[in-house]
Amino acid sequence: MKTHLHKTRRLALVVLAFVLASCSVTEQQGGTATTVAPVTETAADLEADDENSVARRIDDSLNPSTPKEVLAELADDENAEVRYNVAENPSTTKEVLALLASDEDKDVRQAVAYNPSTPKEALIILANDEDKGVRQAVTKNPSTPQEILAKLASDEDAEVRYKVTKNPATPKEVLAKLAKDENDYVRQAVANNPSTPKEVLAKLADDENADVRMAVAGNPSTSVEVRAKLANDENADVRYNVTMNPSTPKEALIILANDEDDDVRWRVAKNPSTPKEALIILAKDENDYVRMTVANNPWTPPEVLAKLADDDDRWVRRRVAENPSTPKEALAKLAKDENDYVRMAVAENPSTPQEILTKLAKDKDEGVRDAARR
Repeated sequence: MKTHLHKTRRLALVVLAFVLASCSVTEQQGGTATTVAPVTETAADLEADDENSVARRIDDSLNPSTPKEVLAELADDENAEVRYNVAENPSTTKEVLALLASDEDKDVRQAVAYNPSTPKEALIILANDEDKGVRQAVTKNPSTPQEILAKLASDEDAEVRYKVTKNPATPKEVLAKLAKDENDYVRQAVANNPSTPKEVLAKLADDENADVRMAVAGNPSTSVEVRAKLANDENADVRYNVTMNPSTPKEALIILANDEDDDVRWRVAKNPSTPKEALIILAKDENDYVRMTVANNPWTPPEVLAKLADDDDRWVRRRVAENPSTPKEALAKLAKDENDYVRMAVAENPSTPQEILTKLAKDKDEGVRDAARR
C-alpha cells in the first residue's frame, strides 16, 4: 500500500521554502546577488490538490468505462473507498478481484464477495473470512458454486446459514440438512423455499415452531396431503396460511369453512378455489364480515347470492348488489331496498337489466337516480 510519505516530504519542502523566503535569503551566482523568489504553492493549495486527486480516483473507480489497467492500478490505492468501488465495478477483471479478496478492509472484501465476476478461488477464500458479513455476502452471490454453499450451510453464524437457504442455487440436499437446523428462522426459511423437496416440507409440517408450519402451509410446493393435514393444525395462523394457498384441496377448504377462527373463515370466503359447498356454509356465518366477503366473491354461485340478498346486514346486501354474478331476480328485489346505498349499487352493477335501471332513474334519492342514468 502507498504511504503518505510523499505528501509529508512535499509539505516539508513548502515550509522550508517559506522560511527561506521570509528571511530574504540571497545567494551568489557568478558574482551576482540573486534573490530567491517566494514559493507560491501553499500548504492549503497542496491539500486541495490531494483532495481533487482523491475525488478523481473515486470517480474513475466507479466508472464502468474506466480502462481495466487503470482499475488494476486503483485496486492498490491507499484510499479504501477507491478500492471498494473497484471491487464493485463490473469491469474489474477476475485477477484484480482475486487480489482484493485479501484486502485489509472488510468492506472491500464484502464488495468482492458480492461481485458476480469474482472467481471461484476467491469465493473459497471469502467463504472462510473472519468477518461474518463477508461470508453472508458470498451466500448472496449468484455465481457462488454449490460446494461453497454446502460448506456455508455449516457456518457457525445462523444468519449465514439463513442466507444460504435464500440462494436459488442451493442444492436440495443442503436444504434438507438445513431443515434440521437448531435455529427456528433457518428452518422457517427452508419451509418458505419453493425449491425445498416435498418430503422435506412434509417433515417440517410437524415442526414444533408454528412459524415454520405456517411457512409450509403457504409454500406452493407443499403436497395436497400435507396441506389437508395442516388444515387441522392447532395454530390459527397455520390454518389461515392453508386458506391462502391456491393449491389447497377443496376438502380442506370445506373443513376450514367451519373453523372456529373468524379470520380463517373470512379467508376461505375470499379464496377463488373455495367450492360451492363451503360458500353455502359461509353464507350463513355468524360473522357479518365473512358473509360480506362471500357476497363479494365473483365466484359465489348465483343461488347463494340470491339468499344473501335477504341478509339482515345492509353491507352484505350492498355487496350482493355490486356482484356481477347476482341473478336478475335478486337485483330486482335489491332495487327496492330501504337503504339508498344498496339501490345505488344495483344502479351501478353492469349486469342490472335496463328495465330495473329505468325504475331506479326515478328513485327518490338523487344519487341513485344519477347512477341509473349514467
